[in-house]
Amino acid sequence: MPIKREKIPLICKMCGKEFKVVFSRFELGEVKYCSKNCNTEAQKAPWWTNPEYKQDATNILNLAVCQGKIMKQPCATCRCGNVEAHHQDYTKPLEVMWFCRRHHQLWHQMLNEGTWQWKKESL
Repeated sequence: MPIKREKIPLICKMCGKEFKVVFSRFELGEVKYCSKNCNTEAQKAPWWTNPEYKQDATNILNLAVCQGKIMKQPCATCRCGNVEAHHQDYTKPLEVMWFCRRHHQLWHQMLNEGTWQWKKESL
């Protein structure tokens, strides 16, 4: 009797449609797109529009910090030292703004609302 292979739901990284895949293929990292069409379109798309490049930019920055090529700066708003990086443009992985967690979250909230004005007093 053949072994039943479990399928798990995933979201296509190109079109956002849900699809199912055999778990073993998912474990190997083979599956990212729901169809050959989406895979082909993803290959044609500019590299910076691919969500995976967010992680690439983060990895490049982390490596530069570890190697001492980039120094973490104090929070751009409150000047505290416990900071995380914010990329405005993932095509420029070493160009970042440094924020503490609180101000990084506020930055994204205000960007989403379209209300951000660069004033320290607004935070």
